[in-house]
Parts: sequence; C-alpha cells; structure tokens
Amino acid sequence: MPDLFRGEQLVVVGRYRDTGASTIELTGKASGKKRSYRYKVEFARKTDREEFSFVSRLWAQKKIGWLIEQIRLHGQKKEYVDEIVRLSTRYGIITEYTAFLADEEVELHATGNLSVAEANVRRCAKVATGAGGVAQSMQSRKMQGAAQANNAPAYYDETGREVTTNKVKIIGSKTFYLKKGVWTDSEYREGMSIVKVKQLSNPYFDIANSQPTQAKYMTFTQSEIILVVIEKKAYKIEPTGR
Repeated sequence: MPDLFRGEQLVVVGRYRDTGASTIELTGKASGKKRSYRYKVEFARKTDREEFSFVSRLWAQKKIGWLIEQIRLHGQKKEYVDEIVRLSTRYGIITEYTAFLADEEVELHATGNLSVAEANVRRCAKVATGAGGVAQSMQSRKMQGAAQANNAPAYYDETGREVTTNKVKIIGSKTFYLKKGVWTDSEYREGMSIVKVKQLSNPYFDIANSQPTQAKYMTFTQSEIILVVIEKKAYKIEPTGR
C-alpha cells in the first residue's frame, strides 16, 4: 500500500472466501516506529444492507482498471476481456471496450458480446500513443485508484474524448440498461418467466411491502417500464395508464 499522510483516506477493497468471525491486522510504520492494529470483524455470508452496496461496485471498478492496464502492458487475453465484459455488464462500468452494452439493441448477455469486446480491444490497441493512448491510460489508473464507486457511467474513447451515456442507471446495488424502451435489470436473463405488475396496484404494493429493500428498484421512473429481478423472479413494472 502507498504512504498515508495525516488527514488522508485509503480505501482497500477485496473479496473473502471464509465467512464468520475473524481478525484484521494492520501493520505499518509511523514516525519511524512499527505500529500494529488488530480489529475484530464479522465476515457475512450475504448482506442485504444497501449502505454496503458500493463495496462490490468499487471492487469491480478497481478490478476492471487493473485488467485494462494488464491488456495495455502485456497484450490481449481472452480471460481478461471476458472478465471485463462480465463485470461491466453486472455493475454498469462502461469502458472503451464495453461501450456497446449501452446500445438499446444489444442483448446484455448475448454470446457474441465477448467477440465485440475483443474487436474493440484490438482497435484500441492501435492507439497506444497520442491523446487516445494517454486518456486510456489515465482511465485505467483512475479506476484502480478510486476511493468511491462511480455512479455516472462514462469512459474515454480512442480519441481521448470523454463519453457519457443516459442509457445506463445505477440504483443502489443494481444496474439497469435501457433496452428497447424498457429499463432492464442486468441480472435478467432471456427466457426467465416474467410477472407483469401495474404500478400502484395491490400486487405492486404487496411486493414492495414484502421486499422493502427492493422497493426503490420499482419506483425510479414513473413513465417507463422497469424489468427488475427480485429474489430470482423477474417482474415487469408497467406505468399506470398503459
């Protein structure tokens, strides 16, 4: 880890395998003396606490930044591109390689998405210098060094221009893509059975009351259709009047 000065904050994210009680030990030097701090923690198997939803997105953002840097330094690898596509799709982290995900006509989990991303990697690899190369390098470093998750999808293209999109929404721990007029949960897969529900109807309030932490995913727009996955069930929330 880098040096840490008074008043600065350092955010470290990662993944753990074993759940339950554990101890985290932080060791370093302060004023030339070795210091060690131990903290009792509880690693949960799963949590529905929305205040922690930023952690997984921040981890994914840093991981994508690292993967992009590896591709730039060492060349394209299928497993790197595959992981970038998977994480970008799930968390709405749009890059120069995965910008196509914001296209309304592109199916989120189509088998051809990896091939499209690989083609974008090859195209961007030709821009190793100049404004485009500098912008791509800056973006990967910025993602790796981020202290908070970016909830405004944006990326730098091969010309160095910053590109934003309004076709992706990050709501809490979920990501929604506008697909053919429907805000579609990134966890939705083609073929899932869909339950249609009218906004403000009795079934609508039944779902909201039984899943209070999920209610915001049903209410972020009042005029467009929302396709959301709650507890592995897909619900199409249709505005009143349709």
